[in-house]
Amino acid sequence: TAIMYYTLVPMTMALLFVEVFYFYVSNTRAEALLEEANEEMRLDLMQGGHVQQGLIEAIGSPNFSLEVYSRPYKGWVGGDGYTFMRSSDGHYWLRVSDGTGHGSSGGEAEIVDHLLFSHAIVDATDSADALKKLSLILEERFPRANLTYAYFIARLSASGHLDYVNARQLALRIRGDDGEVTKLESQAVIVGEPADMELIRPTDLYLAPGDSLFVSTDGMFEAKYWNEQASKFSLVGKRAVCRIANKPANCIYEELSSLPGFEQDDDILMVHIRRRDA
Repeated sequence: TAIMYYTLVPMTMALLFVEVFYFYVSNTRAEALLEEANEEMRLDLMQGGHVQQGLIEAIGSPNFSLEVYSRPYKGWVGGDGYTFMRSSDGHYWLRVSDGTGHGSSGGEAEIVDHLLFSHAIVDATDSADALKKLSLILEERFPRANLTYAYFIARLSASGHLDYVNARQLALRIRGDDGEVTKLESQAVIVGEPADMELIRPTDLYLAPGDSLFVSTDGMFEAKYWNEQASKFSLVGKRAVCRIANKPANCIYEELSSLPGFEQDDDILMVHIRRRDA
């Protein structure tokens, strides 16, 4: 019995040591692989962010100036984006969209939308026609991708006359002479739903020299803050954005994000397009 005791105990301890050592080595290797995968993902997201930032950086024109503020919810890339371009007939086109998803999936959907929009405006007669064409492309080519968007699309002329469609975005006209803010009509339609697209009609608007359009996706006004008076979290709200919409977009974010307990839980994109003074 003594011999078995003095033989089994060292063997048991040795086996336990081997198991512990194997467990340590396996976990160390697993942690190294996980860290390597995370670093690779971080670099991929960073690269995607550089690509998307190239699309988001404001590009002006002789007739209009642009200011853009983008703050993705998940790090480097997001599903909110815009396009500002000139078509062959001389009109300028503005697209501001809030797409499905965040992070890399949202970034991929936004780049797809950016490219498809350039095709949708070819021969489009107005902003509503462009949105209908874009909706049809999304419905036919990506039926399983669940690419849903909220859109603001405007077709502008150098003279300041424009037509627009607004599907669930916050859009404002800001007068240049007195800073008066007017909220533009929004239609509760689903892009990609044929019945909804039949209801879309463009609205005409005129921007005098110095006037501007301001468009914000819902990430800004649906952010939360701690409402001390109500003792609960509340939404920032559209009214708070409208109140300071004549400020630069980065100042809007800085002011609203300074609210107590501010929490962003969606991508944020704000676009200011201003008609240059004559």
